This record gives sequence, structure tokens and C-alpha cells, in this order.
Amino acid sequence: MNIEVAESSVIAVFLAFVRIGAFLLFVPVFNFVRLPVMIRVFFSLTMALFLMLNVGFPTLELAPSGLISAIGSEVINGSAMAFGMLAAFAVFHFAGRVLDFQMGFGVAGLIDPTTQVQSPLIGTVLNLLAAVVFILAGGISAIFRSLALSLEKVPPGQPFSLQNAEWFIAHAGLIFTLSVALAAPVLLAIFLLDILMAFAGRTMPQMNVFIISIPFKITLGMVVIATTIVSAQPIFRKVFNAVFEFWEPFF
Repeated sequence: MNIEVAESSVIAVFLAFVRIGAFLLFVPVFNFVRLPVMIRVFFSLTMALFLMLNVGFPTLELAPSGLISAIGSEVINGSAMAFGMLAAFAVFHFAGRVLDFQMGFGVAGLIDPTTQVQSPLIGTVLNLLAAVVFILAGGISAIFRSLALSLEKVPPGQPFSLQNAEWFIAHAGLIFTLSVALAAPVLLAIFLLDILMAFAGRTMPQMNVFIISIPFKITLGMVVIATTIVSAQPIFRKVFNAVFEFWEPFF
């Protein structure tokens, strides 16, 4: 009997490790620093063991085919939870991409060392700022508590029935709205500058409006960002709250 309990506990820890590993693989907060695979695996396994010791080990009796199905379910569960945070942090990436294009930074870009892909300049800064704010607000401990609750309410090996696609679409729609709200002050200021430059181009045709407008757009955009970023606290709060609202069906 003790051997059966030990086998069930090992399987439960392994399934929890699969869920947590799939979650950490996509969560932006843990991807700003690229760690070796062995460290990530060890960290996920340690977290899985620690959380299972706190929430308790369920009794599992899985056949080989059932174990494969349980592993697939845990990958889906972890990836679905990660989607909530991935979409939330996409607010800052998308807003930065739009601002880069409008301010003239679209012709340049940064190579993100964690993903080895080109990233928007303003978007990278906003992403880093959002990560710092999230960590200082206790987001890491909230993530651990959320994972513990998910393992408690939906134990490893138990299939989780995801809701319909409207659940994901509603979350993505909210994220898109927040990204537009974050970029709105700069977009409005640049729009007014474009009207002014268009008027100047009509009155002085010999002037190269495109070349002259670039430094004005960059300066104006940076000034507006510096003056409005403090007032964007409600948007940051709404983005982070949207993550935990998205996770409610997992608890």
C-alpha cells in the first residue's frame, strides 16, 4: 500500500511539474532573463514538489494511456493560464509597436536577447517597466498562490474543461482596448502635430515636411510619454487585474 501511495505521489508531482513548466515557459515575467534549461527544469520541479506538499497529494491510478492523456491535459492547463499573462503583457508590446511607428522609431529596432527577434524600442521599455511594477506590487507571490489554488481546485491528473472560445476572445478584446488606451495620449498629440505639419506643407511647399516632422514627433512623443506615464497607473492596475480575472475559472 505504501508503494502505491508513493507511486501516486510521484505521478502527482510529475503532472504538477508539467503544468508549472508549461506555465513558466510562456510567462513573460520569467523570460526577461534567459536561464539554462536545467535551471528552469530544477526550478519547476522544486516548485511542483513544494506546492504539492502544501495542497496535498491526490490519489492517482493511471494506466499508461491515461498518463499520456493527463500529461496533455496539464500542458493545456499550464499553457492556458500562461495565455492570460502573455496577452496582458502584450498590451505594452502592442502599444509600444504603435508608438514606435508613429514616432518614427519604426525604421529601427532592438534585438531581444531572450527571444532573438526584433522588438519595438518603446515596447521593450514599457515591457520592462510593467515587469518591474508587477514584481514590486507582489505579482510573483500572487502567481505562486494562483498556481497553488489551481492545483488544489483542479488536482493533477484531473481533466479540466476549458470554457468556450468567448472566454479567450473577451480577454483578448479587453487587452486590445487597454493597449489603445495606453497609447492614446501620444497618438492624439502626434495626430495634432500631423495636422500642423500638413498645414505648414500647404503654405510652404518647398519645405520637406517628412524630414522636418521626424524630430518633432520624437520629441513630442517622448515628452507626452514622460508626462502621462504616471497617470497610466489605472491602466497598469486594470491589466494586472485582468490576468487574475482570466484565471478565476481555474480556481
